[in-house]
Amino acid sequence: AASASVRRPLRLRLDGRALADGKAADLLGELQQSLKPGRDEIRVLVDLQAGSGRCEVTLPGRYDTSPPRQGVLATIDGVISIDELAA
Repeated sequence: AASASVRRPLRLRLDGRALADGKAADLLGELQQSLKPGRDEIRVLVDLQAGSGRCEVTLPGRYDTSPPRQGVLATIDGVISIDELAA
């Protein structure tokens, strides 16, 4: 029960090349299907093309960010890394 109260906001880093190569709909669709309701926020970070910077957005809503769910998210093609943020 103690672990259920641990907050785990996440940052998902996505491959900007995958988004630019016409695979954005597939990547975002799979990400959307893999998200489950929960207590924490998820931020998405994308490295922009040609080293022009990064874009980070916070997804609306709250999501399950437990270690098992992180494992599911990590299997999505185009997710480079998952970082736990300070609650």
